[in-house]
Parts: sequence; structure tokens; C-alpha cells
Amino acid sequence: MALLKNSVLQDVVQAERAQIREDEGYKNHAYVDTLGYKTAGIGHLLSEKEIGEFPPQAWAPDKNNDIKGIKYSEEQINKWFEDQSVKATKSAKALVGENVPPEVFGILVNMSFNMGQGKVKKFKGMLDAIKKGDYERAALEMEFTNPDKDMSEKGWTPWRAETKGRAQRLIDRMRVVGVADQELARAGPRSTMYAPPSGLLNYVA
Repeated sequence: MALLKNSVLQDVVQAERAQIREDEGYKNHAYVDTLGYKTAGIGHLLSEKEIGEFPPQAWAPDKNNDIKGIKYSEEQINKWFEDQSVKATKSAKALVGENVPPEVFGILVNMSFNMGQGKVKKFKGMLDAIKKGDYERAALEMEFTNPDKDMSEKGWTPWRAETKGRAQRLIDRMRVVGVADQELARAGPRSTMYAPPSGLLNYVA
């Protein structure tokens, strides 16, 4: 089985944080995200308390959904990101543990940062497949609401439909893990390294 070594956990998380920064983008001001939520920094969903710190009229977005009159310091943005990253890592551990390929753990960190543990938990088919080591099935469960009945665009999960490019990249990464795992199974027990785009997929006998 492909195992996540404790010694590489920190590297996995740091690499995924860099990917999350790229996925989320960086804005030093508030904006309205694609789902209509007030957001700022690196994908930080603003709380009611944070929103209440400014008068209602200050939240009017421009044609690009930016709210440039409400700015935040780099220190505040980095603190939000650190707190959310720690929370996402804890979420991934709670959902799948550490007995998984590093790439899979990174994907769960990214998904947890993106939508929160509660919503990731609703991907029951994906989580069951991960526990069984069936990563190609996990990829299907990420992409389609019911892979056994509808694998057309109409059958996409809401997350896949809403998050588009980011979701597809994570799905593709999970699929690569599945292909690599099958190749290793056919080759028999051995120690090796397979490097997908993130270069963090360690396999041990």
C-alpha cells in the first residue's frame, strides 16, 4: 500500500499551501467571490463580525466584484491564511488520516481549504474509495454525483461545476494517483518514487 511517511508530511502541506495560494489568488482588499460571498486576502471568507466592521454602503462591489475601498494588511492576510491552512490540514487528517499517498493528503488539504470539512465530508463515495485505496474511483466520485448513472457534464458534482479549473486539476491529480497505484500493484512489492505535477507522491513497500 502507498503510505504517507510522517517525515514528508510537512513538505506535503507546505507544497499544497503554495498550490492553494495559486488557486485562490491574492487580493489586499475585499471582493465578492463566484458564489456571492464577501471574501478577502487568499480566499478568506469574511465573517459577519468582520463584515460588520464597515458600514453597509462600503460593501458595494465594482463591475469586477472588487470592493477596493476595504483593504487589509499583509500581516492580517497572512494570519488568515495560516489559520485556514492549519484548519484544512486538521480536516484532511480527520477525513482520511495519514495512511494515504502524500498526493492524496495534499488534495484533501486543498479541498478542505476550498470548501471546509463539512462539505468535503459529503463526498462519501470519494472518502470510501480512498479508504479502500481505489483512487481512480475516488476521482470519479469527486467529479460526478453518481458515476454509475451519469458521467456527462450534467452529472457533475456542484463543486466540479462551480469550481471548474481548480476542481478538474484536483480530480486529475487523484486520477494520476490511481493509475500509478495500479502500475505499482502490477509490478509487485518494491520501493519507488512516482512524481506527478506536485512531485510529492512517495510509495513504499
